[in-house]
Amino acid sequence: AQDKFAELTGAYDLLSDKQKRGQFDRGEIDAEGKPRMHDFASYPGAGRGRPGGYPGFDADTIFESFSYGPEGGRRQAPRGGAFEDIGDLFGFGRARRGGGAGAGGFQPQPGADTELTLAVSYEEAVAGAAKRVTLPNGKQVEVKVAANTLEGHRMRLKGQGEPSATGGRAGDAYVTISYAPHAGFRREGEDLRHEVPVPLEDA
Repeated sequence: AQDKFAELTGAYDLLSDKQKRGQFDRGEIDAEGKPRMHDFASYPGAGRGRPGGYPGFDADTIFESFSYGPEGGRRQAPRGGAFEDIGDLFGFGRARRGGGAGAGGFQPQPGADTELTLAVSYEEAVAGAAKRVTLPNGKQVEVKVAANTLEGHRMRLKGQGEPSATGGRAGDAYVTISYAPHAGFRREGEDLRHEVPVPLEDA
């Protein structure tokens, strides 16, 4: 890694120096800044490169030659320019250009939701009532049961669920209404039945 960084530093210095950059484009020096001793004009296709430059090479070529992944294979470097390629190689180019969400694109996850059941009497369901429920963390909160609330009705308590382990918002708590058994009435569907014993002579 240290050798690779040294190579990148040398390439960056070459491209930052206008004189050396011109010499490189003309094919007078190589990527390390050393003079080229060969007559490249005699090579086939030498005239098909950049005007006045070394055929088949440009400034980005220097950095692409240093762009290797963690397994040693060449990775495809973005063609946004040589100076952007340096940032991409070290992992900060994308953030500098406004890409990604936070460091490494990390997004905090919300906490888990909590399901609770609240038993109410028939009288409370008909007339309405204020009830208290206990959350899993031991905290008690008050909920208002509206008049004529049916069994199975579900209420949401925003932000009263489990906390987030990654710094996100807390989950929600959902309270489902159930009817508590009644000493005098028996529920059959939407009807309430009450049994009253009567003497035989009154029947």
